[in-house]
Amino acid sequence: MRNLYSALLSAIIIFGCFIPSHGQPNIEVRPMAHIQEGKFAAWILVPDVVSKDRAALLLAGTVIKTKSGWFEVLGGVFKTPEHLYPVANLRAFNQPNKHLKLITDIEYLFSGGFYGWSAILTPIQIKKAAFDVGGNFETFKSRGNSFGADFGPYISFKIPKTNLSLGTAYMFKHGQQNNAVRFYLVMNL
Repeated sequence: MRNLYSALLSAIIIFGCFIPSHGQPNIEVRPMAHIQEGKFAAWILVPDVVSKDRAALLLAGTVIKTKSGWFEVLGGVFKTPEHLYPVANLRAFNQPNKHLKLITDIEYLFSGGFYGWSAILTPIQIKKAAFDVGGNFETFKSRGNSFGADFGPYISFKIPKTNLSLGTAYMFKHGQQNNAVRFYLVMNL
């Protein structure tokens, strides 16, 4: 199981090294925690642990659960070393059938910024290992900066007997930025 995930992860990294970019891909590691308890929801995204990006995101609000997923309405702060920005956030998860998962995240920073992320995934079960494989897309606009859009393949793996998931994405970056290999460690509480 671990060997299969390692092989898939290696394939994304190797694949990414042959894609034209403005240099070697950046490595990003994004630990986060997701909480849903009754009607309460929260997200805690700590700063990237390997890059110079020291921003954190703290959100709390309410969750509406449905038969096939959930919808969260959240507020909070986006914190950089220099500033603290209020944020409005909508997040949703829907699994309309056993072959498809849809996830979206829309943020508005009251400083004038916008961020959106979506993923289309299909669950795959290999023995006791549960994977989600598909693609993801993000778009962003900050005050004074041009619009950006990134996309790429996405794989996540639920670590058995824990509340942890490990995700990996290769992001083809828009404009003059280097592409990125992004790792997510998500703790669901």
